[in-house]
Amino acid sequence: MKQYCREYSLNLNEPMGGTAGHAKQFFFITWPKTKWGQKAFQDSDGDWTSQYSDWKDSQAEIHGGILTRLIQHPNQTTSEGLKIFAYPEGVLYENIPIEAVFEVLENHLKGSYKTYSPKALSSNKQLFVCTHGRHDQCCAKFGQKLFDTLRESISDTDPSIEIWESSHLGGHRFAPTVLDMPSGKMYGRVETSLINALLYENLPIEFHRGNVFLPAWLQVVELEIRKYLKDRQLNGEIQITQEVFPTKNSFEAHFRLKEKPKVNWKLKLHQQEFGGPNSCKELSADKPRFLWVKDNIEEIRIDN
Repeated sequence: MKQYCREYSLNLNEPMGGTAGHAKQFFFITWPKTKWGQKAFQDSDGDWTSQYSDWKDSQAEIHGGILTRLIQHPNQTTSEGLKIFAYPEGVLYENIPIEAVFEVLENHLKGSYKTYSPKALSSNKQLFVCTHGRHDQCCAKFGQKLFDTLRESISDTDPSIEIWESSHLGGHRFAPTVLDMPSGKMYGRVETSLINALLYENLPIEFHRGNVFLPAWLQVVELEIRKYLKDRQLNGEIQITQEVFPTKNSFEAHFRLKEKPKVNWKLKLHQQEFGGPNSCKELSADKPRFLWVKDNIEEIRIDN
């Protein structure tokens, strides 16, 4: 019976919190899936994607972390006239010639809109589903099934939501993996039975990997706080009042609800090692990973 890295991760009870790829700027560029290599920007056939890695490294030194993913819509049949989606700004560049891709990206990072101007998105939500089967078999088997079911569930005439196939989003052992924009929420192990919860952002916390606009430790802080408050039926605006920058092994954060200023909580995290394979290609390899997990949450009452 065929085995997958996803099953190893499930059997190890590996947590997903804090595993969402983090960056300051995200770009999603339409590009036919037939052109996606095993590594989308390294195993290309000499087109613009082969120049991307060097470009990103040079720009990240200036502008901070940048992540770009190739995407495809089922109705896409050509690589001419590309679309570029930019987040967190939530804007779209349309009909971009291949030779102008880097010009558009650089001008966007500079906030300079010369030849090509962005426009606001027409949809309220975009869901990017990793179906990058050349990268890992889990993405093909589990991601493709979820994408196809989502497409069947949502009409092409519904302008409020768009579903896209995406190149590798990271963490194939958590397949199916989905990134929700503009919220920045990354999900994992999303079965087809959870589609309605996915569409309306009601997925249980255990399917959340974190918010891509936050670093790993803050992803875990956010998820643990939300879980703690939900379990106690507490609602309100969360305020993180103190953060102790993480050491190699520990992290501490204090938080409260705006509506309950006299009650604070202290959350402690530590790093824990998890083993198992990283991918379906290395099922026999034990790859240690260190993930942030909760120690405890302590309530602190303020009398004055």
